[in-house]
Amino acid sequence: MRTFTLLIMMLATIQLTGCGSSPETSSNTGSMTTNRLLGTAWELTLIQLPDGDRLPVDELGAYRIAYVEDQRFVVKAGSNQCVGHYNSTGRALTVRLDCPLASSFPPGSVGKEFLVLLNSSYQFGMTSSGSEMYIDSAGRRSTLSFRRLSTSELNIPEEQPEG
Repeated sequence: MRTFTLLIMMLATIQLTGCGSSPETSSNTGSMTTNRLLGTAWELTLIQLPDGDRLPVDELGAYRIAYVEDQRFVVKAGSNQCVGHYNSTGRALTVRLDCPLASSFPPGSVGKEFLVLLNSSYQFGMTSSGSEMYIDSAGRRSTLSFRRLSTSELNIPEEQPEG
């Protein structure tokens, strides 16, 4: 009876964690700990607010994020650029921006909203093709939608040295 109970518990665990290629699993290794963001770059396409309203991006290419190192990214928001740190496990995502959130943006710009929502990230997902990514924010329950950039489209310079 004890062996049967153990077998049932193992099957339940497998069922709960999922099998195959779910959004939080790497297709190469099947591991839940693979950093799927490392080495990718994304362009913001839309902000969806909790009430269903959608904020279109005022200038495509103006809002980008590149995961350049493990747990480090570079973000471009209009003419502002800064670095941040992230932690990703499965679909969970926490972000800490190392830049002022109250940067000046032109009227009608989604720049400030982008930075505030990015800084309150709590989970992300990708389409099965990996061409689109969605980041959900905690508290405000808004979603940032991105399209994946190819290396040739990436136009975010590395962090400038101080001096």
